[in-house]
Amino acid sequence: MFDEHQEHAVEAGKACRAYRREALAMLEAVVDECGGVVGLAAAESPLAGSRLWAVLPREAAERYAVL
Repeated sequence: MFDEHQEHAVEAGKACRAYRREALAMLEAVVDECGGVVGLAAAESPLAGSRLWAVLPREAAERYAVL
C-alpha cells in the first residue's frame, strides 16, 4: 500500500514517521500475534510518501480470525 504523503524536513519527517507508526500499533499487534511482519518505509522514486506492507502466515491468520 502506498500513501503519497508529502516529504518533510529531516526532523519533521522523523516525528511524522513516529506518529504514523503509533497510529498503526493495532495492526502491528495483530500481525505480531500471528507471527508476521509489518513494515513502513519511504516510497521509492518516482512515488513520494510511504509504503506499508504486512506479511502473515496463512495458518496463523486463520486461527486468529476464529478468536
